[in-house]
Amino acid sequence: MYSLSKQLITEKDIRRKVDLLENLVNYSHLTAKELAERIHTTQRTVFSVIKELRLELPKGWKLESDGNNGFSLSSENYATTNELWEHFMRNSINIQIVKELLSAKKLATQSYIFWHRISFDTMKRHITKLNKELRDFHLKISVSTTNVQWIGEEASIRLFYHRLLLPFTHKNFFFDKYPIHEMNYTSFLRQLGQTRLKFNTEEIFGICWFFINTIRIKNGCLIEEMNVKRDNILFQLYKKELKNLYALEGIQLNPTELFFAFFAFMESWNYNALPTDELNKILTTNYPTLFSSCEAFINRLIDKLALPALQHSSLLDNLVLFSLKYYESRQLSDNFLMKYQEANSFVQQRFPVLYQLIFDEVVRYERVYLPLSSYVINTITLLVQEASFCVHPQQITTFFLFQGEPAWKNFLFRELQALTGERICLKSIHSKDLDKSQLATSDLIISNYPLDDSFDQKILYISSIPTQNELKELRELIQPFYL
Repeated sequence: MYSLSKQLITEKDIRRKVDLLENLVNYSHLTAKELAERIHTTQRTVFSVIKELRLELPKGWKLESDGNNGFSLSSENYATTNELWEHFMRNSINIQIVKELLSAKKLATQSYIFWHRISFDTMKRHITKLNKELRDFHLKISVSTTNVQWIGEEASIRLFYHRLLLPFTHKNFFFDKYPIHEMNYTSFLRQLGQTRLKFNTEEIFGICWFFINTIRIKNGCLIEEMNVKRDNILFQLYKKELKNLYALEGIQLNPTELFFAFFAFMESWNYNALPTDELNKILTTNYPTLFSSCEAFINRLIDKLALPALQHSSLLDNLVLFSLKYYESRQLSDNFLMKYQEANSFVQQRFPVLYQLIFDEVVRYERVYLPLSSYVINTITLLVQEASFCVHPQQITTFFLFQGEPAWKNFLFRELQALTGERICLKSIHSKDLDKSQLATSDLIISNYPLDDSFDQKILYISSIPTQNELKELRELIQPFYL
């Protein structure tokens, strides 16, 4: 299930059902013992949960037992996991509160507990648990005998909803009247595509922002006044089109809301996507210092990494786009990035040398556009790593030694090549051509016959027709080179 929505479910029984179903979605068969270990409970509890789930599963889903293989979850052709999770979200008190607070400044407590048939104490207990999950967003929900309402900045509330809703499709129960928003936003992008302002965007990302902004504004939940540079050329270029877009929903944007709508739209701009020549000329003319400082920053990185090929990648354009967002509003940039902070520890652990190098360079950098923060270091690390993968994708060489019928050998080589992916260079050779002195310590050897010499490199012996366990071992060996 989507991680943030799952965090908001505080009912222990619902969480257990979701955990169990998640495992069965990801694995074709699991025994009661395996399920008990995975969801940290007893086998007796697993059987009890399975019994309840069989009565609760939405249409199109079946939970079956298959002898020694254990349990499996199956669905009909048109049943989606989104519908599966939504079924349990509807039963969660906190999910329902969050849903209703999307389109209201406050909820009347007595009406809510009457219609949902819960006590005030139960509601209060669940909201207390919910507030622990909202700390990272600098938000909380206040509950009294009269009202339930958000406590926190409106910008943070919208960021929370965007993070929560983005993984779901428009069929999710959060999205009332979503098709109308989708149609208006798609028309807006189509019209922009015929002008100099065309830019490749992540469409669903932008539609979700448009949907949330319009819902909140229509219900009187407005962004607080913020210190922004509304005279910036980029903002001036797009504000008319954005005004027209929101006017389709009957909304006249005030200056602060207009800037927030612009920034949300700019957040949907894709990296690795060049603007039109005319727009690029406008940017280079009006932001010369930004372009020159980004170029100097990248040149220093290229020298440190000894990767001159990065000069021909999209890294400069990507860093300029990232810096533009900070130039428009450092406050909003930090807030937007902060909502994806769980990636920070991953990037730092996965690419520690590169992370430290970029940290040192940002410290040296003339920080007119980029402040020194973990969010900035994290994002630049991702941009540099992605660019380096594009220009230098191969990380290790895997030598394929196989004795067998030529047609089968050729077929198997192609299959393994597809399986190992672009970061593994698979080479078909004979053992006599395997020169120890030329092997790197990270290289891998795949063979279907015993090798006479000993090697420091990892050797994976496979059958002439590789078994599932052998292929699984191969996937595990190459996993460190991928996400």
